[in-house]
Amino acid sequence: MIKQYLDPIYTKPKLRKNRWFKVFLIFGLIFGLIFYFFIFKNEEEVSKTESLINPVLVKQEINKPSEIPNNTINKETLDKIKLLINNKDFTTALDLINPFIDVNNDQVLELLGIININLLKSYNTLPNKSWYIVQSGDALWKIAKKYNTTIALIKTLNNRKTDTIRVGERLLIFNGININKENSFKVIVSKENNTLDIFLNNQLFKRYSVGTGKFGKTPEVTFIIYDKITEPPWTRPADNLKIEYGDPENVLGTRWMALKALKHPQLKGFGIHGTWDRDSIGSQSSDGCIRMFNEEVEELFDLLPRNTVVIVTK
Repeated sequence: MIKQYLDPIYTKPKLRKNRWFKVFLIFGLIFGLIFYFFIFKNEEEVSKTESLINPVLVKQEINKPSEIPNNTINKETLDKIKLLINNKDFTTALDLINPFIDVNNDQVLELLGIININLLKSYNTLPNKSWYIVQSGDALWKIAKKYNTTIALIKTLNNRKTDTIRVGERLLIFNGININKENSFKVIVSKENNTLDIFLNNQLFKRYSVGTGKFGKTPEVTFIIYDKITEPPWTRPADNLKIEYGDPENVLGTRWMALKALKHPQLKGFGIHGTWDRDSIGSQSSDGCIRMFNEEVEELFDLLPRNTVVIVTK
């Protein structure tokens, strides 16, 4: 009798324990399935999606606006600059183009050169220009030497046709000496690009297209301009015959600026000169000299004084 009463008491808890175990087991399985589908399957889908989308995302990152240089110029700005140039408002045009000078854009550099040349030759006292009162005993060549400039530029600035000056008159002078007592102008020639860049106070002033030496014959050294000749004769290397200016065989064009490499005295006969062969500009076409269009070498000739540094690079 005691066993009959006690068995139900001890059997009942065992049944409850089995029931709760089944409940926990079911919930565990459900939770496991949920975890699998929402975590592992989701990661798998994300991985598959990324493998398809990432190339597109990379392309979008490269092309997104923030990656485009802030100094990229547009057609509207170029048109405004051209209009200002046509209206001879070169100061405003320079202010507008200045943020874009670093852009490797031929049109920008061409407009920059036009602006700077006109500002330099204009009758105003912008930087590097000042007034000079002619003293007794002065001559244009003396004034040009004192200010490290050229007679041609003094005459241009003052609208003079002759070298005649009078004591007491006022002349507008370009000062070719910078604050470091160095030449304000510097020239850098690139053989690879066949370009000649003028820098004024270490700022790009104008770029010219040039011809350089065939097979890299133009030496990569630092020269100075030590002589300048208008309508130069040419000595033919084959027989040392002197060919006068105007002769069809004379290849030097209208101007010659002789170059000297102070650290390499063995380098002789190199210079910057004009050419009648216009198709040779923009390529490695000479026997070692730097060729320019005649009208452009004439412009350069009038700007650069003797001892201007000319650096030739690859």
